[in-house]
Amino acid sequence: MVQQRPAQPRNFSSDPDRPSFLEELYQGRFRWDLVHPFAEQDAADRAAGDQAVAGLGAFLREHVDPAEVEASGRLPDSLYPLLRSRGYLSLQLDPSLGGLGLSHFNVFRVVQAAASHCFPVALVMGIENSVGTPAFWPVVADGPLKDLLHRHQKLGGLSGTADTEPGGAANQHRATTAVPVDGGSAYVLDGHKIFVGHAPLGTLFSVTATVRENGTVTNQVFFVEADTPGFSRGQWHEFSGIRGFPNGWITLDKVRVPAEHRLLEEGNGQARLTPAVSRLVTRGRLHMIVAPSLAVAKLCCRWSREFVKRRVVDGRTRFPSTSSTTGS
Repeated sequence: MVQQRPAQPRNFSSDPDRPSFLEELYQGRFRWDLVHPFAEQDAADRAAGDQAVAGLGAFLREHVDPAEVEASGRLPDSLYPLLRSRGYLSLQLDPSLGGLGLSHFNVFRVVQAAASHCFPVALVMGIENSVGTPAFWPVVADGPLKDLLHRHQKLGGLSGTADTEPGGAANQHRATTAVPVDGGSAYVLDGHKIFVGHAPLGTLFSVTATVRENGTVTNQVFFVEADTPGFSRGQWHEFSGIRGFPNGWITLDKVRVPAEHRLLEEGNGQARLTPAVSRLVTRGRLHMIVAPSLAVAKLCCRWSREFVKRRVVDGRTRFPSTSSTTGS
């Protein structure tokens, strides 16, 4: 049995070097001190979340019929601009940028609420808010890359991340390569990505690629616009239970990307994942994986109870209470 050891809570944002609970768990170490005591949402933030969840519920009931989405295998084309205009694709961004300015707590709650109504909608919201341009906005330094993200945000397109490859997602390096050209002012990307959220419809993607230069091999992230020559995408991936979610594959064939569209650590020009980006990825998994999964678990529990309540076995509508006589 794992001993549960309470500890003082830590501030995730101000302690970038603290170990990750999930990474520790992967190594076989259950670090209770990293998650206990659990964070609690204050009353004012919870009230803001209640309002956001209620507004989303009304919106989805008006614009999305989940049975129709399942039958057709597509979300309504009109839904995407509506999600954008209502701020549901930029939940944490400041309202001046078209967002709702929600906390991480409330982003989780809103995505969970979306999954309770229509799972594909929740994944669209989860992808955009977790690994799309709104998520990267706070961790990108001022400059050409932030200008690119700002332009994309203003145009209102979908975005996503292209990381997984046919060879698997757990490899240390990617088969997709980025080769510096023109003295390092640009990179040429070649590779194939699968299971890319928003691939069929997105206009901007963060792409992980292996870079070999100066005697080192590193994984780097490049932001690639879908209309760049050499960028192509194929058919939708179909998954049981999430019909309608725009997921697919992309191919990069000598795609030229300006060097300033790499994700760099602010201040020192190092092309590597920063603590801020690492936290973004971790929180992103909570929003686009855990929140929808929790919604499904709750729905299954509710449906099971409703089913049991309808059942009648030999005239009994429920199991006898503990006070009943044996055999009654």
